[in-house]
Amino acid sequence: MIEEYILITTSGEFKTVEIETDSFLDKCYELINCDCIEVFVPLFPKKDTAVRFILDESGKLNGQKFNPLATLFYNRPDVLFGNVLIGKLGLNQYGEMNIVGFEYYETDELLNYLSALADELSKNSLL
Repeated sequence: MIEEYILITTSGEFKTVEIETDSFLDKCYELINCDCIEVFVPLFPKKDTAVRFILDESGKLNGQKFNPLATLFYNRPDVLFGNVLIGKLGLNQYGEMNIVGFEYYETDELLNYLSALADELSKNSLL
């Protein structure tokens, strides 16, 4: 089964990526460029959101670049380093609660939100 996630790179680019559920963890390591991931919960404007950030657990320590767009989206008093993969909390194909991909309408909403954040960063010369 293929699911759709969003990748935010340290250069400020964001795009959808398709990941085969059977190789999810390996693909996370490849896209984030790390060997140990951590899941963070952003303060997204919607209270009922299940959005989750997947990033390099040691990004700050191992020299990953600052990710201003992901940090702004994260909306907590911390900064994020390295590429960030975004998924959501939901039921996987086995009926277990886990990180899963987005529905197309959710992806569109998040891409529009990221575009607005990127515009804000560009206006302030932070991206």
